[in-house]
This record gives sequence, C-alpha cells and structure tokens, in this order.
Amino acid sequence: NALNGTNKYRIHFDKVNIPHPKAFWSITAYNDKYNLIDNEAEIWCLGDYTKTMKYNSDGSLDIYLQADKPEGEKAFNWIPTLKGDDFNLFFRAYLPEKSWIDQSYEAPGVEKI
Repeated sequence: NALNGTNKYRIHFDKVNIPHPKAFWSITAYNDKYNLIDNEAEIWCLGDYTKTMKYNSDGSLDIYLQADKPEGEKAFNWIPTLKGDDFNLFFRAYLPEKSWIDQSYEAPGVEKI
C-alpha cells in the first residue's frame, strides 16, 4: 500500500539492526513526484548525523513519519509528511557495510500506528 500523510507511521530499528556504514545513513521523505516534502519545520530526513535524534533506553531507534509534530521526545525523531498526500521513502547508506552490498541486510518495515 502507498504511504499517505493522513496516517501516522513508525520505523523501528532494533539495536542490532541500526546500520553502521563507513560514512553515514539517512531516511528521506519525498512526495509522490519525488520532490522533498515542503514543510514548515524544514525537516526532510533523519540519519546517524542527526545530533538531536533520541535513541531508546535499550539502544533501539524509532523514527516517526506523520503530518503533525509528535509530542515529547518523539518529536526529535520526526520526519514530516503532508496530510492526505502519498509519499515515498529513500533509505540510503553511504559507503555501506558488507551486509548492504551482498543484500543480506534487512531494513525494518514501515509500521502504521
């Protein structure tokens, strides 16, 4: 199913599933025409270089995709979407680890919440 900004989503990385490329990783949201999603918060992506991102106490990581800014600490891990519009995600790893190259790495799914 298409991802749509009317819904709220979460991507959950277990501690052992967080990528560790030689450079960096990122998740970026694009609209249905593959342009960055225009938003007042001026947030288009999150990645390991995002200094404000909050990891869970067990070392796992949750990223939230939704139109409205989530409350509390979830806001640190938020990628805005547009209510009612379909969107796409790109998950990139720059200078990836071997598991990405041999395609044994399994990225977590996007969960509708």
